[in-house]
Amino acid sequence: MKSKKELEEKAGHAEAELAKILERVELNDTSKTLAENLAELEEKEKASAEIYLEADQALQVAQQKALEAAQQVTLAEKTLVDFSELDSAKENEKRLNEKQAEMEIYATKLKQARKAEPLRQMREQLLRFDEKLKQENQKKSRT
Repeated sequence: MKSKKELEEKAGHAEAELAKILERVELNDTSKTLAENLAELEEKEKASAEIYLEADQALQVAQQKALEAAQQVTLAEKTLVDFSELDSAKENEKRLNEKQAEMEIYATKLKQARKAEPLRQMREQLLRFDEKLKQENQKKSRT
């Protein structure tokens, strides 16, 4: 039989081996836990990156829609200005037509006055001639 001392030494070595094995098991468990935690963090990071990507895409879409809305507002304002200018142009055209009608009336009166001018001059000449005839007739009748 082996001596008690040898058995105690072997038991001490066995305990030391067991302690080392337990440490390795604990380290392995810790490593596994750390690996699991790391994998979980990586999954969460990936999910977070996907969320940020989706949010960024949504932001870009919102910015594009805001730009389109701003362009539509600008176009609407330009159209409103165009309509205002069109209304102004219609008013100007109406006033122009009124002025043209007035000018036509003045042109007609001027034509009539030009036609009447020779007649007026002839009338004045006839009146002067008639006056001279009357004067001559008066002179003749006195003599």
